[in-house]
Formats: sequence, structure tokens, C-alpha cells
Amino acid sequence: MALLLTGLLTLVCCGLLLWGTVRRERIYEFPFLAGAVVAGWILPQAIGLIGDPFLPADGLEMALVMTILCAGMCYLGYVWKAPGPFWPQWDFDMGRLEKGAAALTLFGGGFYVALSRLPEEQITATQYEGTPVAFLFFADTLAYGFAISLLIFSRTSSRLALMLALIGSSFYLERIIFSGRRGDVVQLVLMVLLAAWFQRKKTIPLPAMIGALLLGALAFNNIDQYRAIVLSNSDRDWAKVSEIDYLGGMETLAKEGGEEFKNAVYNIAATQAATSYDFGIFHWNMLVFNYVPAQLVGQDLKEALTLDMPQPALSNFGYAANVGATETGMSDAFGSFWFFGALKFFFIAAVMGIIFRAASSGDIVAQIFYMVMAPNALHAITHHTQWFLSPWVHMIIFLYPVLYYARVAGQQPGTAAGSPHHERVDHV
Repeated sequence: MALLLTGLLTLVCCGLLLWGTVRRERIYEFPFLAGAVVAGWILPQAIGLIGDPFLPADGLEMALVMTILCAGMCYLGYVWKAPGPFWPQWDFDMGRLEKGAAALTLFGGGFYVALSRLPEEQITATQYEGTPVAFLFFADTLAYGFAISLLIFSRTSSRLALMLALIGSSFYLERIIFSGRRGDVVQLVLMVLLAAWFQRKKTIPLPAMIGALLLGALAFNNIDQYRAIVLSNSDRDWAKVSEIDYLGGMETLAKEGGEEFKNAVYNIAATQAATSYDFGIFHWNMLVFNYVPAQLVGQDLKEALTLDMPQPALSNFGYAANVGATETGMSDAFGSFWFFGALKFFFIAAVMGIIFRAASSGDIVAQIFYMVMAPNALHAITHHTQWFLSPWVHMIIFLYPVLYYARVAGQQPGTAAGSPHHERVDHV
């Protein structure tokens, strides 16, 4: 049964990828990107777990069914013509918007510099805690400045916007090269490509995109080897990077499976056995974790704000995930609402569809949203679905004031962009 379900998951992935080849812009749309993530990251791990005698009974099969449902929802939600948009329809003064981009870039960049000056054992940890978390919370504003700078440069060829974009990219490259951060690779590449599409309607050739995805799958699935080299406490031996056996790593993964999908298997099997669902408590707890600073309110109060959640994998199987290994969005979706949790991905895909359609028509707010949220929507697959929800709170805090400042004077939230009273400055 597991082999049959793996084949079905492969067909679903192929369907999503083929859907992306019909029109040139679809290679930037969520169903295609989701299909690439599932095919390149989830599928090899699942194949390696087939025949593993130590997995819970029927656990792999249930995890595969859940993954198939979630992947299908990434398409169904996206093509559903949901009402929208749900954000203010503003025209913008490009000069003010550029100033806002400068403020966000410098503010976020400053906290990245502060983060880099922390003790090495704090910044090289797989999971940040304490001060690094606080610094990263403010440093994430860099993404907004970077996205706006790329859009302005693509539209006007402004030298200031180019300089800001180069400053932003330097922080991404530093984290990619010296920390092996996969998420930063995805965000950097997607932002650059999307800015070119939204403002100039230029796309990279489909063969180049497919080649990049294949190389990305090889690199991302061997990231532990790269990190072991670049995060070594001794002098980095960069020559060892060229010695990484990328194909051998993929072969091992396809034989032995991956920790992340194994986590999902145990969590889903244990939740099914215990019938202990959190019904969305997971999201509340993650909001508290992300936005209630223990440094200000104290750890005791922060913990008091969270609600008890079942931990069936630990209770039923004595299984605890390895530190640094994610549990996947399929896992928390099932943990909340059984197989109906796949509707979380329907919701994510529907929102991404609303945003992309508006962005392609020239709505600059939607363009910023899509550039920032596309990597987070993919993280909902590889990490957990809260990756898609928490950033909206962050954008309200930091991005909304900048957009409000840069709007054409006199407009109120909900005013239609491109009204006859104002020149439409946000259309390609």
C-alpha cells in the first residue's frame, strides 16, 4: 500500500509541475512551487521509509495520504476564485516608498549586524533562542525593504533602489554562504525573479527553472554536509565543499528516509491512535511564542499564556524529534483536524491565488505580499503551517506603517487604486 501511495503522490507532484508549464508565469505560482517542494524534498524522504520495520503500523500510509491531500489542496485552493483583495487599494508616491524601503533595509540590516556579533555558539545553533530570536524579529524587516527596492528598481532603474537592493542581497548572501540557510536562498531567488515578472513581465526559461529546481533539491537535501563545513569551529576548509557527494546523499536519503517525514509519520500515527487533536491550539501557542517577548514579560507569564497541547508521539511511542529536524505542515494539519486539516493548505493556496492575481494586474501591495509570503507558504509544507500565519502580524506592525506613509495623500483604506483622482503609479 505504501508503494502505491508513493506512486500516487508522485503523480500528484507531476500534475502540479506540468500545470506550471502551460503558461510562462505559472512557474512562479504557488501550485508549481508547492509541487517542486513536495517532489524534491518530501518524496525522496518518503521513498526511503518504505519498508522501514520500526515505523508505527499504518503510520507511513496515513502520512502519505495526508501529503497527497495537502498537495491536492495546494492546487484546488489556488484555482478557486476567492473574493479579494483584502488589503487597502492605494496608489503610492514612489519617492516616499523608496524612503520607506531605505528605512526598512537599514533597520533590518542593523539587527542582522547585531545578530552576527553575538557569541558564535548562539548564531550557529540550528534553532535560535533568547536574544537571537529577538534580533531576528526586527531583522526580518529587511525582507520588506528588499522587496520594495527590487520593485522600484525594476520599474524605474533608480540608483538608490539598486543600492538598497544590493545592500539587502549582501545580507542574504552572507547567511546563505556562511550559515547554509536554505530559506534565504529561496527568498533571495524568488524575490529577484518575481520583481522582474511583476514589473517587466520577464521570466526565466522553463528549462532553466527546472534545472535550478533539480540543483536545489540536490543542494538542500545535502545541506547538513555543507553546514558541517562552514559552521566548523576550526578554520573553514572551503575545498571540502566541492567534495560533497550530492548524488550519494540523495541516494542515501532515498534508501533510509529523512528525519522530517519520519517525524510526520510518528506524529500522525500517534494522533490517530490517541484521537487527541488540538483543534487549532497549535496556532495560538505559536503566536504567543513568536510575539510575546519573554525578556519583557518574563518566561513564566509567557508560558502561562500558552495552552496545553497533546504530544501523542512522545506519549504513545516514546518518540521525540531530533533538534533541528522539522515536523512538516502535514503533521500539524493532521494534529489539528485529522485529515480535514488538509484544508489549511486550501486556505493558504486560496490566499496566495488572490495575491498573485492582483499582483500580476499591477497592484504593488499585492506584489510585495507575494514576494514576501511565497517562501513562507512553502515553509508551511516543510516546517509547519504557522509559517504562513505569523508573518501577517509582523507585516501589520512593520510594513503597514511604511505603506501608509507612502500612499498618495488623502487616500483612505479601501480606496480603489487607479481612481480618476490620482495618477496610477503602481501599475506596470
